Amino acid sequence: MSHRIKRLLIIDDNKTFVMYIGLLLRRMGFEVTAAENALEGLKTLKTDPPDGVLLDVVMPDMNGTDILRHIRGDKKLAQLPVIMVSVDGNDATMNRCRQLGAS
Repeated sequence: MSHRIKRLLIIDDNKTFVMYIGLLLRRMGFEVTAAENALEGLKTLKTDPPDGVLLDVVMPDMNGTDILRHIRGDKKLAQLPVIMVSVDGNDATMNRCRQLGAS
């Protein structure tokens, strides 16, 4: 029985974070794709859906919670695991992400 490599999409505008977390995830055996902004991430989600998403909460073009709402509202993507990441670790932000369906 063969095991398919899990594909992850990182949507984050911080290139340094994407580089380091991408390297770590690849070493763990994941196939990683990155999107530098929300619009690029949404396009990738539609054209080449991954097995999971690491999603930044704060980005310049669109808020990560708006992207999460879009994912949860799309029948094809609704069950996709989404892990939210942010430098803003306050309780209100974390609770809002959980309420919107973050994994």
